[in-house]
Amino acid sequence: MGGHPTDLAPYIKRGGGGRPPYPLIAPSSGRLSLHHTLLRLRRSPAVFFLHLHHHVVVLLEFGGDLPHLRCLLEWERKELHRHRTRDQIMAPPSINFNQFLEKEKLKGNGSNFTDWFRHVRIFLTGGSLQYVLDAPLGPPPPPAVSEDIKNVYETRATRYSEVQCAILCSLEAELQKRFEHHDPCEMMRELKLIFETHAAVESYEASKQFFSCMMEEGSSVSEHMFAMSGHAKKLSDMGMMIPNQLGIHRVLQSLPPSYKNFVMNYNMQNMNKDLPELFSMLKSAESLDLVQAA
Repeated sequence: MGGHPTDLAPYIKRGGGGRPPYPLIAPSSGRLSLHHTLLRLRRSPAVFFLHLHHHVVVLLEFGGDLPHLRCLLEWERKELHRHRTRDQIMAPPSINFNQFLEKEKLKGNGSNFTDWFRHVRIFLTGGSLQYVLDAPLGPPPPPAVSEDIKNVYETRATRYSEVQCAILCSLEAELQKRFEHHDPCEMMRELKLIFETHAAVESYEASKQFFSCMMEEGSSVSEHMFAMSGHAKKLSDMGMMIPNQLGIHRVLQSLPPSYKNFVMNYNMQNMNKDLPELFSMLKSAESLDLVQAA
């Protein structure tokens, strides 16, 4: 092995026990191996390159000289090229902003927050932009980093700006004014803090209505089924899907005593029906006067 190792220890912030928290080894080839970073972060290119930026900043802060910085930046450039991905580093993905903006805007009272947030997630997933909501963009890299790293940051800044504009356009005017100067991550964090409580209360009330709804003796089964299906749809719209069998049991339990024979026959025959079919059977039983007076 020719050459001699480049000793970077004097330029690395030391952690407990005198060991560098981010061990760097520079073989004779001059190619740095950031073992800690590579082992833990290669699965996430976005985070991976932010940590490369961190190593450069550490060297700058602790007086790294020019050969050391050149060695690190050259390795960084090669790793950047090797890990370059189409959706995160190169051209931005094709995003249908119009389709997203056609959805209903988030109301000032947050009454449709659950649906709106689901649309935002779908929109960001389609553009591989979920990371925008995970953490703020952060400050730009120092001037000493490579042009590739600067380009990565500029590309990410453009994505953050695009998502910020799209989310702002999906808010009603009152909310737009409030969050005009928030980045996407901060905006979503605060909106969730404000409106998730409202959504939780709303879903609780909807489930309470569904599980407490009872048909009164002598009333119309059609009206009762209409009310039950309305409660079930409201829960479904909130993302709380009711399994078919649970829905069947709940409807049968909501019937008055005059339908006890109907319920008994249904259970004994182990009928495998869906809710619309059950509604039709109940309507037929009512019209044929197959229910008994309590």
